[in-house]
Amino acid sequence: MVAERLGLWRFSGFELTRLPAAPDVHLFRIRGREVPDDQRLIALADVRDLTVVRDEDGRIRGLPQLERALDACLDSLRAARSADNELAKLDWNRVKLYVWPVVDARLSEFGQVIRSLAPRTEALGLEQVLVQFRVADDHGGSAESRELMLRMSRPPGAGLTLRITDPPPQPLRELNSYTQKVIRARRRGAVYPYELIPLITRSPDPGGTPGTFTEYDLDEIGAAVPVDRDPGSNTANLVLGVVSTPTKRYPEEMRQRRGHRHQRRRAAVLERRGHDAHAHQGHPDHDPGLGHGLDRKAVARLFRRGLRRG
Repeated sequence: MVAERLGLWRFSGFELTRLPAAPDVHLFRIRGREVPDDQRLIALADVRDLTVVRDEDGRIRGLPQLERALDACLDSLRAARSADNELAKLDWNRVKLYVWPVVDARLSEFGQVIRSLAPRTEALGLEQVLVQFRVADDHGGSAESRELMLRMSRPPGAGLTLRITDPPPQPLRELNSYTQKVIRARRRGAVYPYELIPLITRSPDPGGTPGTFTEYDLDEIGAAVPVDRDPGSNTANLVLGVVSTPTKRYPEEMRQRRGHRHQRRRAAVLERRGHDAHAHQGHPDHDPGLGHGLDRKAVARLFRRGLRRG
């Protein structure tokens, strides 16, 4: 019953090793059966009661039982990582809480208190904090409850993100090659270049539409051309591309009509050199952070040839 409630069936593709943890916390080190390099820490706990603390204006200020369960999971992760250097290197870890009582408050009321918990989760290599809970399903007059999943994460360039989804119906998949590259970069204290794309395509206008990133590569004659491929499929330690971001000042129709000078298009170089990752925008001759030799010439060709044709 406990295993089903906490979703242990989702780890059927992994080997699980139980680790010491606080009372009522189930802490596991999981290792992929097909991809042994996929190793993570998973902390699971129940929230058997849910008291909603409100201030004099009726706003939610605290969820004591949920906060205690989260702190117990985080303390268990912290202790395990402090005691074992190998565990301290693991990223893409998760915390999952299962709330027993049906939540009878509007979900929008929980945003502020949930966001206040985010600083506690730092420096633990967490990919997500998951909270599975039930809400009353009033649709059609039914007294049934519906299960939902709150997901708290920090995607690159987006800051703290809260999403509510249905609980996943399938087992957890092992990490693909792209995600493993992201993790290896994080372990070196770097950012995988493609993870910077949401940051450089973010609109400067509040609530504006994000821009697009078109990746470029060199063809057989050494000219920069656009490519259509999955992120992380490049073979060089240099990622080239063009960022195009519509703004209130330069909307889509103005960009098309007025030509490339007013398009708000800019070249971006996402570069890995040693343990560092950089995002460069602007003219390569004015950017001292770009590479040298062949890499620098390739970047120059991107600006001088590819963008003129675009």
